[in-house]
Amino acid sequence: MGWNGKMMLLSTDANVPASERFALRPNAQRPGGAVGWDSSASLLPSGEILVIGGSNDPNVAKRADIYDPKNDSWTQVDTGIGRRVPATVVLPDGNDLEMGGWNEDGNLPGDRRQPQVIVTKTRQVQTFPAWTNDNFERGYHSFAIMLKDGSVLVGGGIYPKVNGQEVTSIGCERTDVRIYRPGYLTKGPRPVVTASEPIDLEIANGQEKTFAVSGAPLATSGGAVLMALGSSTHSFDQNQRYVALEYRTTNGGVAVKAPSDPMKAPPGDYLFFVISDKGTPSVGKHVRLKASTAPVPATSNVTFEVDNATTSWGTNVFVVGDAPELGGWDPSRAIALEPTAYPRWTGTIPLPRNKQLQFKFIKKDGSNNVTWENGDNRSFTVPNAESGEFTGTWR
Repeated sequence: MGWNGKMMLLSTDANVPASERFALRPNAQRPGGAVGWDSSASLLPSGEILVIGGSNDPNVAKRADIYDPKNDSWTQVDTGIGRRVPATVVLPDGNDLEMGGWNEDGNLPGDRRQPQVIVTKTRQVQTFPAWTNDNFERGYHSFAIMLKDGSVLVGGGIYPKVNGQEVTSIGCERTDVRIYRPGYLTKGPRPVVTASEPIDLEIANGQEKTFAVSGAPLATSGGAVLMALGSSTHSFDQNQRYVALEYRTTNGGVAVKAPSDPMKAPPGDYLFFVISDKGTPSVGKHVRLKASTAPVPATSNVTFEVDNATTSWGTNVFVVGDAPELGGWDPSRAIALEPTAYPRWTGTIPLPRNKQLQFKFIKKDGSNNVTWENGDNRSFTVPNAESGEFTGTWR
């Protein structure tokens, strides 16, 4: 985002010319023209970017501004505590912890020693007590890194001079470290994962591993995650990454599917957590995520969905197109869709990756009379990924 507070996007597609790699969208500017200096940021599980605090402006320093790159839009959250150079930590439960920050000009509201958690799904802000035996803030150069047991190591940071005198033992930098235990560690019993470390996982299509889990039932959503290891400088942890895993509970354990997209889960070292139904994480297990040596599948499972496709009794909806897998424009070989949420019809078809398609949705009655939807042929390029989706409305 940079000093001027504008969110810049970078294309990672190798086919995009260098001159077109970077883009500023219409709403790139942080709300209210706010700057980005001395702020911190987190990449949230939703894919949104949370920017917290920064500057000596009280109205900006107490704000979390959350950017949605899909919709080019911002959401503002008032935390009530002004923080210049705060540290942020994405937690295994998907929420965001805000720590530290300083008040160089003495004009920012609230107590920066108080940790806060932003509940990312509801935007609710939870504020917790400060340490009773620590009167000093942690400002510029501080860090907060999540540990293997789900607690957070905090340290370093500038503390402003008091009456013109430094109050810490090495210049302006604090020399102590502390461990903060977020509230989720006391919500209920911890689930326990039994597995030898390190655990090797391949970024592959459908690879699954089963682990013994005891101690607590798992959450029905967000119950198994990979967390990238922290790498912090100047209060900003640039390596934070939350990777939700597909999983299913088994008799006495959990079966976890390895990530399939190296853009979402680059190879490297992670911590694997399971999360209880109360939101309490297990102790993390060291995972080494490796690039797959298996051949890339030739097909992608593409889900076609058409909405508002009303029919009379005995009439069904199909998709037909120029690919052999879509019937080669022959209505008699069209692929049937299911009324999964009538009048919405869906169906999943394996198609060659990267193939460019022309197709239409059609209706056929019991006598095989065909009704073609209006308009030009629809176009779709099959992604080079495990799955893809096309969604449209009947024309």
